[in-house]
Amino acid sequence: MSEHISVERRDGAAIVTMRHAPVNGLTPAFVAELDGVRRKLEADGVGAAVLRSGLDTTFCAGADATWVAQGVSDAGAAAFVAEFETLTARLTALAHAMHDGPILWIAEIGGHCVAGGLELALACDLRLCAEIGVTFALPELRMFGASPTGGGALQYLARAAGRSRTIALVTSGERFGPAEALTWRIVDELVPAAALAERASARAIAVAAQPVAGAIAQLKAALRGADLPLDDARSLDRRVFIEQLHGSAFPSGLDAFARRFGRGAAPPKGTS
Repeated sequence: MSEHISVERRDGAAIVTMRHAPVNGLTPAFVAELDGVRRKLEADGVGAAVLRSGLDTTFCAGADATWVAQGVSDAGAAAFVAEFETLTARLTALAHAMHDGPILWIAEIGGHCVAGGLELALACDLRLCAEIGVTFALPELRMFGASPTGGGALQYLARAAGRSRTIALVTSGERFGPAEALTWRIVDELVPAAALAERASARAIAVAAQPVAGAIAQLKAALRGADLPLDDARSLDRRVFIEQLHGSAFPSGLDAFARRFGRGAAPPKGTS
C-alpha cells in the first residue's frame, strides 16, 4: 500500500505492518504514510486493525536518528526545531485519529517500544505484548529536555499507570520490561512471543465481525465519558446508546433475537 507499510486483510480486519528499517524510526514522511493507511482503512469500513512491526527486534524506536542527525547537520539544531515540530504535529494528529476514530486498533508489541514508538502504541485501544524481548522507555525529557509530545501520550499514560508512575517514568527515562508494563496497565496482555501474531490477529478478527465492528465508534465515544463528571458521562452513555438503537445493525440483531428466543423459548444466559 505504501513504501514502508503493508496491509493484509483478514475477515474484515486489517494487519498493518511497519517496515521502516532499521528500527521503524519516525519521520514526517513515514508518519504521513501511516496516516494515509489509517484513512484508507476507515474509508473501507474496517472494524479492527493490528499495528505490528515487520522488523525482528523493534516495534518502533521513536524519532528516526538518521533523519535527526542529517537535519541538524544541514540546518543546525535551532533551525531543525521547526522540522521536529512538524514530526510531532503529524504524530499527534495520527494518534488522536487512531484513539478517537471508528477502528479498534491493537498494538502488537513484539520488540522494543521506545519514545515515540510507545507514544504510538499508547494511542491504540489495546496493547498485546510479547513476554520476552521487549523494552519500554520514555527517554525524551532526559535526552532532549522536552517531555513526550506524541498525540496525548502523557494523558493516555497517566490514565493507565497513574500520575505518580507517569512522572517517575518520564523524569527518569527508566527502561522497563513486559512484566512491569502489565502491572502498570501500560499493556493489556502478555503473550508468548511465538503466539503473539496469531493472538493479535484473532482479537482483531473477532472484533471486526458484525455487528461488533459497527458499534466500535460508538463504544469509543462512550468511553470518553471516563474523563467527564459523572452526570455528563451518564448522559453521554445514553446518547450513544440511542444512536446505536437507531443505527443499521441493531434492528437486524433485534430481529434475530426475537426469532431465536421468541414466545416459549428459554432466554439466553445472562438475560432476564
